[in-house]
Amino acid sequence: MPPQVFRAILGVGATQSEATVSWRTMTLGPSYVQLSEVGSDNTIVFEGIKQNANTLLYRSMETNLTGLRPGATYNYRIGSPDHGWTDISQFTTSDGDGTWDFLALADPQIGVNLKNAEQGHTWRTSISAATNANPNAEMIISLGDQVDGWGAPQPQYNEFFSPNQLRSYPTAVIPGNHETYLAGMRHFDEHFSLPNESNRDYFYIRNNVLFIGLDSNQNRPEDVARHQAFVRDVVAKHGADVDWTIATYHHVPFSQGSHTNDADVVALREGWTPVLSEVGVDVVLSGHDHIYTRSHLMKGTSAVPQEGNRLQHTDGQTLYITTTTAGGGKYYDFHDVNGQAHPGANPDSIDPALQQPWTAFWSQDYTPGLLGCFREPTGAHPPDCRRSNGQAYRRRHPRQVRQKAGASLFEFSPVRMSESDRN
Repeated sequence: MPPQVFRAILGVGATQSEATVSWRTMTLGPSYVQLSEVGSDNTIVFEGIKQNANTLLYRSMETNLTGLRPGATYNYRIGSPDHGWTDISQFTTSDGDGTWDFLALADPQIGVNLKNAEQGHTWRTSISAATNANPNAEMIISLGDQVDGWGAPQPQYNEFFSPNQLRSYPTAVIPGNHETYLAGMRHFDEHFSLPNESNRDYFYIRNNVLFIGLDSNQNRPEDVARHQAFVRDVVAKHGADVDWTIATYHHVPFSQGSHTNDADVVALREGWTPVLSEVGVDVVLSGHDHIYTRSHLMKGTSAVPQEGNRLQHTDGQTLYITTTTAGGGKYYDFHDVNGQAHPGANPDSIDPALQQPWTAFWSQDYTPGLLGCFREPTGAHPPDCRRSNGQAYRRRHPRQVRQKAGASLFEFSPVRMSESDRN
């Protein structure tokens, strides 16, 4: 990528036939995206729109790619005839058959203890492992805390944007608490284009899934009421047209981490989760706690435990999944129901009575690992989920009124690095 264009990212669009591109440029004058479908001689040019960022040394730009055909592969590049073009990036749109994969990662948090380069390397390794293991994945979700926020933001964001996959897979990003530090949300707002956005809450539809991204940093009573209204409105208008509804927000309401009793988490748990069950949200994906936790099916704040490793979903029940860190900068200890930390604990060493009542499964081994969930080719479509240590569970999650032709979830933490990788 030429130096005058940097921090480019391919984003999700409002509809299946759209995508966004955001970038920064150090040049004056118009900046464009050239788009062409592979196998076609036709090139479409989209002009970048300058964001009002009040910057002097660069301009933040974005544009919306429209008219994308299903199952098509596109090449694109960014720049201008006067100042040159980036290398070509390529992406493929979904064929719309209803069975598809996406990748969900959280908390790259690049910059912990100023280790930008090390955590940037781990972030790139995580993305590469995820996409190499799942070549048919169609989208990436980053669940907040893209950067640490303390210290100089420039090297942290440079490392976050360094994976080429962020320009080849439509990527949806939500803000975490670390995006609010120092410069506030200015960098987040400049870097990421959010479709159908209202106060950093937004939604988009991919295949048979309605995704709702929420800014959980806004957690005052009036904010909670506004989020509730947003979710109700979006699901009322679009939920009947899809098989799944998935919400994403950073501050996890149900986990075994250290933030369980934080005031902001409590406010969201009490104010959001009943509404998510009420409107029929199927799955919530979050980060924040840097410890993998999968909840029981939850009806509001109440757990609905089920025996065995297959879950039968009914209306009003929601599954909550907390991912761990995709940057490897820090891990959080298991915290028991009394709020006591247990350094070095794992599920085999902890009395189950010390788990939170909402917890079905948790894992913390303080090393990079991965979890993949995929549906079985049966009517119920229960995904089989395996960690790198061979542990597994299965989840069945069909609606009563229609079959789930489900989006499969693939969630990755950093892969283990060899000693040579660390040097």
